[in-house]
Amino acid sequence: MRDKNITRKELAQMPRLSLLSAIGRVVAMLAVARCVAAENDRTASVPRLGVRQDKDGRGEFYNTATDKSVLWRGTNHCRFITYPGDKTFEELYDQDYTEAMFREMHAAGYNVVRVFLRKDVAATDGTAMLNEAYMANVVDFIRRGAAHGVYTYLTTGWVPDAYVAATAEFPEAQPKIQGTNNHYFSERFVRAYGRYWGDVLRRVRAADPALLTAIAGIDLKNEISYHWGDPFDQGEGTLTVPDVGIFNLASPRERRQLANAVAVRWVREIRAMVKDVDPDALVSVSAWFAKDAEVLPVAPPAKHVAFDLAAIQDVCDFLDTHFYVAKWNQPYTGYQDWDGQKHASRLRLDKPMVIGEIGVFRDAVDYDLAKGMCLLADFQAKTAEHLNARGWLHWLWDARGFEAFWSDQWLIERNPPNWMGPTGRPDPAAAPLAYKPIPAKLPPPPPTPLGPPERFRVSKGATLTATPYGYLLTAPKTGTFSARRMLDKPCLKRLELQATVHYDRAKHRCATLRFGDSRADRWLELEMVWDGAQCRLRGEAVADAKVSIRRPPIPYDGHMFISRIAISADLAAKQVTLTFNGAETATAGLLGLDRIDAVEIVRNHDAQSHIAITKLDSDTFQGVPE
Repeated sequence: MRDKNITRKELAQMPRLSLLSAIGRVVAMLAVARCVAAENDRTASVPRLGVRQDKDGRGEFYNTATDKSVLWRGTNHCRFITYPGDKTFEELYDQDYTEAMFREMHAAGYNVVRVFLRKDVAATDGTAMLNEAYMANVVDFIRRGAAHGVYTYLTTGWVPDAYVAATAEFPEAQPKIQGTNNHYFSERFVRAYGRYWGDVLRRVRAADPALLTAIAGIDLKNEISYHWGDPFDQGEGTLTVPDVGIFNLASPRERRQLANAVAVRWVREIRAMVKDVDPDALVSVSAWFAKDAEVLPVAPPAKHVAFDLAAIQDVCDFLDTHFYVAKWNQPYTGYQDWDGQKHASRLRLDKPMVIGEIGVFRDAVDYDLAKGMCLLADFQAKTAEHLNARGWLHWLWDARGFEAFWSDQWLIERNPPNWMGPTGRPDPAAAPLAYKPIPAKLPPPPPTPLGPPERFRVSKGATLTATPYGYLLTAPKTGTFSARRMLDKPCLKRLELQATVHYDRAKHRCATLRFGDSRADRWLELEMVWDGAQCRLRGEAVADAKVSIRRPPIPYDGHMFISRIAISADLAAKQVTLTFNGAETATAGLLGLDRIDAVEIVRNHDAQSHIAITKLDSDTFQGVPE
């Protein structure tokens, strides 16, 4: 380690880039030395997990020290600044936070947490080595988890580029597969993933060999799948894959065989390289079900090409798949064929399966926690029965920056507590307590003075829906869209409007409610922001004026916010009074309007916010017949 003894004269003579690299290595070593010292203060305390078959021939996990069967009950952990941007082991790593998190997990009965190693795990100088400071945090994480009886399940995204470059001695597949599918077809990438995972395990072992037993498993790559592209979109010719076979691309069946065979080779070879470092490691790869395991899509717009999950069963120690509640009362369609001949029935049950990610999009159940948790409980029971699931890892422990989901750290404090975890529901196949049956249809939306969505004029490409929480304006892409409701007659004197807005705190500009004079294109806007609201006048031939209200909105489920708005507009006095969540916060002379003839809901970016208009009175407004 000569870098520790670099002299001042040597530093002065170095080129600038080499100088920065040397300084970086020294700083990294000092950081690692501090982290390693912290590592040695703790001791791993969990035995190795193994895989075997139970008395009925179904696969299960077990504690190799106690010989007892083990169900994985846990969560996924990422820390986002914004999404995407998982910084768990970089600038957001905090030992005190991590210690408190594992203390809470242990108290809730969790025994496994899944974490992602991102590309920043690679050395900063571009070499095919690990970033020591990053890995010191990973080791600290594994050690702290083990001290609280929580195993760490490691996964990754794309292999760091430097590892691919370092395996240049292995030729590309010929002809070279274009695009991201080359990760699976090229021997270079196979070797890169194997070397990368070997380095990770060697680094953990170097810190403390006992820590290897605290790793529940290795997920070789998160959600492995092919993209709809080369070679699957060729539709003609043949493809020879070394050590795999020759395939007719004009045949849907042979394209499926190609997908399966390449996936098998990819997993088998990387798993073997992992086992060379740690023979007892449990290795899998998270993958999706295909809607139909017999054929591939033959034309776009399919984005992903899944392979038959049963194909890789022999080359994995266990299987891992993910799914979410994505529509009202429905999971993704691929998971409903429990007994048919397409995919689920093709799986053998002699190996356990882990549902490595299970979650519910909150807007899929109209932000109703009980309904969402009831659906997840139902899916847990079905996967246990039909897929031999022996583990469920909820998405997500800390949902800040990823507020489309309910977070575990919030759920464990509800009443009843720990809705998804072992202390709240010891039997994962049992129905949770205090859950009401899910209605077959959506409940009717509440009455509104502006009438049904058909009364609005909606931007092209957008849709306005009446939900139990108010109007929901959606669009298939990001951008600004609006839904405008014209009043029967223009308001010339006074308007009173009340509304409730449900919106996501992760979006800085979530929803806008505005009213004004469409003829003169002048509007008074009320825009919801993460720490309050902005009331402003804008439009044609009017000076832009703004009043900010820094009164935090009311969180009602840990992520979504409620803002109750009351607006009193006096056109004669040219004044507007805004009452925000029951407290008057602004009375300003913003009202540069001579008349008001329209109310408008605006959707900013991709925020899906509900706006319920509960009252609208004016000197001329007559309401709308249903």
